[in-house]
Amino acid sequence: FRDMTNDYIVTQQNSSGGFDALPGLDNIFLYQENIHAVYGIAANKSNKFSYQAGLRAEWTDVKTVLKETNQENPRNYMNLFPSAHVTLELPKEHALQLSYSRRVRRPFYNDLSPFMTFSDSRNFSAGNPDLNPEFSDVFEIGHIKYFSKGTFSSSLYYRNTEGKIDRIRSVDEQGNSITLPQNLNNEKAMGLEFTSNYSPYKWWKLDFNANFFYADIDGSNISKSYGASTYSWFLRQTSRFTLAPAFDIQLRGNYEAPQRTAQGKRRSLYYFDFSVSKDVLKSRGTLNLSLLDIFNTRISRSVTRGANFYSEGSFQGRRRQLNLTLNYRIKQSKPPAKATKAGMSEEGQQ
Repeated sequence: FRDMTNDYIVTQQNSSGGFDALPGLDNIFLYQENIHAVYGIAANKSNKFSYQAGLRAEWTDVKTVLKETNQENPRNYMNLFPSAHVTLELPKEHALQLSYSRRVRRPFYNDLSPFMTFSDSRNFSAGNPDLNPEFSDVFEIGHIKYFSKGTFSSSLYYRNTEGKIDRIRSVDEQGNSITLPQNLNNEKAMGLEFTSNYSPYKWWKLDFNANFFYADIDGSNISKSYGASTYSWFLRQTSRFTLAPAFDIQLRGNYEAPQRTAQGKRRSLYYFDFSVSKDVLKSRGTLNLSLLDIFNTRISRSVTRGANFYSEGSFQGRRRQLNLTLNYRIKQSKPPAKATKAGMSEEGQQ
């Protein structure tokens, strides 16, 4: 359930140093979303063959209201999210897997809020209350090899996404740029993914993920020129060091290669994070110190083209950040059953 209210007011500084509200720009945006769901899972194993099948049914009831202008937009719809997974165990610690799942990615609140914001007098952006979720059908075939100190898996996948959400920019006759999230027709992607976890020593664990893919984007419902075919890849690596009981250090690195978009391209992006954690208060609390974006390089850079404009820009949502947190567990509880948790993640939201 989501019930959100955004009371939006735009002010301008006057000659005496105070701020006056600008008439016609204030409004109240109400967003109500109720999602009712039921799911079921069936699983079995016979010798070296195992399977799991599930179905999640969702009824979604959404309503948006702009109070000052009395604009209402109610919507409701039902969706089914099936999933199926088959595993065949092979000799010498090998296994083959086949899987299918249907997934949903819902818009964030900022994607839905219609209020206009601006970085300067020429560049504006807003959300889109008519934005729909995007739905993906994912097919995958994979191989797993088990080692004494870790695992290595490779998989070939195909993903078809209907209503892909992307931010589309347009420029009016006065030269004002307006960026809105919109649903494109679809995106078809296929790729090869490698995942590995390895423990060279008891105190050192390595996780590695590499993904190489091709994607075809169709945004012709917005404009005939909006579309792209692109090859790209990304890498993710995490190292965890346990130097003493209940004392951990973690270093994480990410790299995303350039890729084409419906209106241009995104340039490469890389960043590193670091954290140290220690159990305290007789293991009832965990003290964590983290440094996010160590080298202050997590900057999104893009090139955007349209019928009457060309622009290059960069955006940094959050600069290098140092956090110190203390988590205290009032009462230890048993973790949920693994089967239930896996079923929810496969059939629910990404």
